[in-house]
Amino acid sequence: IMASLKAIWEPIITFESRKEPKDAYDMYYCLKNYSDGVPALKKECQHIKSHGLVKEGLALLDKLFCDPLAIGPQRAARFLSDEPNQRTVIATEFAGLVTDFVS
Repeated sequence: IMASLKAIWEPIITFESRKEPKDAYDMYYCLKNYSDGVPALKKECQHIKSHGLVKEGLALLDKLFCDPLAIGPQRAARFLSDEPNQRTVIATEFAGLVTDFVS
């Protein structure tokens, strides 16, 4: 669990300060490729959601990544594709993954 959280929280904090497309992509990659899927990760993290740093991370995720038009999904999509329609697909998928995780 701790390795999973570290893999997710580090990109959140890094992205929040730098706003680099690669940092947003790292977050997308971690969620999309989590071995047991986002629902399993969410379940694993349920018991620590009330911890201060976790709450802070979830608030950042909500602010920066839950809307396909938010900076996070847009930067990840830009990192992955130059094609506008593909960027829309990526940003929408990414925002959905994050919304599933934080809800």
